[in-house]
Parts: sequence; structure tokens; C-alpha cells
Amino acid sequence: MTFEPCRVVLEVNLKASDLYWAYFANATRTGWLTRGYLALIFVAGIAFAPNYLAPLLLLVYPPFIYLLSGAALYYVLIRPYIIARRFVQSRSISTKGDLYTFTESGIDVLSEFSSSHYQWDAIRAAKQTSSLFILSINRSAAIILPKRCFSSHEQLSLLRQMLVRQIKQRRSASKVAVPGTN
Repeated sequence: MTFEPCRVVLEVNLKASDLYWAYFANATRTGWLTRGYLALIFVAGIAFAPNYLAPLLLLVYPPFIYLLSGAALYYVLIRPYIIARRFVQSRSISTKGDLYTFTESGIDVLSEFSSSHYQWDAIRAAKQTSSLFILSINRSAAIILPKRCFSSHEQLSLLRQMLVRQIKQRRSASKVAVPGTN
């Protein structure tokens, strides 16, 4: 783990808990949208067809509510952890972690069996949690960087500054001045 003024190099070994919390960072955003749509459908159903929704009242009585609660807990808490653990175990064949190099030209990723380069324009969003940096590439792909992989606080600050600078540059480049407007 080294760092230079315009370069940050990290060796990242992911754990199941890293992916689990990254999942929640994304799932909470999409979950609120889904709940909102379901609530609108439910309210519209009550308003326009109350007689057809009467059989759904059976779902709130004890045997069914326990089954629904158990299924919800499984899908919200247990299933994401199982998926994350399987992913990490499938990658544990490699003895080394992935090597991430952040420069002004982009992000280079080197693993034992492959290498790739991401332009800064490929990063759609950057999010920081208490233990992770999550760089979203698209809806189903992200670069996950646990903060425990940084060798020093200075290296962490350098990457944070680089991300802020790149995001600001991309935002200012996307604002195109329209002739005749101020």
C-alpha cells in the first residue's frame, strides 16, 4: 500500500460483511421506492375496489402474519448475507487481494486472473459509509473499498480528495452553456 501525490494504490481483500453493508446501501434506496409504489397501489385498490381486497384481511391474522414476517426477515436480513458470503468464498481461491490503483486518468484493477481500467466517467456515484467507499459503476456493479485496507489516514484523505475533485470536474464538464442564457 503506497501513495503518491496523484496516485493511490490499495490491496483489497473483501469480506462477506463488506458486501453485506454495500448491499444495504443500495437496497434501502430502491426499497423505499418499491414501498411507495406498493402503498399507492394499495390505496388505489381500497378506493376503487374495496370488495375485492377483503380476502387480503386473512393475511393479517396470526398464522399468516407470522409466515409473512419470517419471509420478510429472511429476504431482508439473511438472504443478502448468504449471497455475500458465497461471493467472497468463490473469490477466496486467490491468495492475493485485488490491487486498485487510482490516478487522475482513472481506476486500474488488477486481480490474479484479470485486469481492467475504468475511466472516471464510468463512476456514476460515490458513497462513503463509516467503513466503506462504494463507487457505483451501474445498477448492478460497484467498486467496494473497505476503509480497513488503507495504510494510513493520509492515504484515505488523498483518495477522498481525488474522488471529490473528479466528481466536481465531471459535473462542471456536463454543464453546457446554452447561448443566450445566463
